[in-house]
Amino acid sequence: MLFRLLSSKGDAPRANRVLSRLSALLRICLDEKRLQLIPLSSELEFLNNYLEIQKVMLGDRLTVELSIEPDSCDALVPCMLLQPIVENAVVHGVANRLDGGTVSIEAKRDRDRLDLVVSDTGPGFVPTDQEGSGIGLANTAARLQQLFGDSCKLTFGQVATGGASVRLSIPFDASDYNQRRIPA
Repeated sequence: MLFRLLSSKGDAPRANRVLSRLSALLRICLDEKRLQLIPLSSELEFLNNYLEIQKVMLGDRLTVELSIEPDSCDALVPCMLLQPIVENAVVHGVANRLDGGTVSIEAKRDRDRLDLVVSDTGPGFVPTDQEGSGIGLANTAARLQQLFGDSCKLTFGQVATGGASVRLSIPFDASDYNQRRIPA
């Protein structure tokens, strides 16, 4: 679908918007000097590039709701922590529905914890026999465990009103971990 969009002659502004966002994503991904932990505000900027691409692809079928408490924006989070979770919400929760849906992202500080929630209005978690199912969440859980040990928590499940929800809780002040760089 992306290639059709980029090759269509009548939609240069949308194609330029996608290329601009892809370029920003690639710059971040290829930065060899990036820290493992970055401010949540930077993570949200990265995520915004991804979501803008999805909005071009899905149009008004994708609604994004952000509820970010201002005092949570300085919290350090693993770089690209939210993207695979949000991607799951878009791909499995919104993209396959004719009427689309909503992806919600919440962040709040709870004393010495940062709580993050990504939810969608899709069909929720459905059993599947597909190979590779659950890789994004498993990798995210492994990254959090490696960085924070038992002081982190990742849970997921169905939303009572329909859809899926992933909840993360990590230490709010993680500056001790910030000396580690992402391996090349």
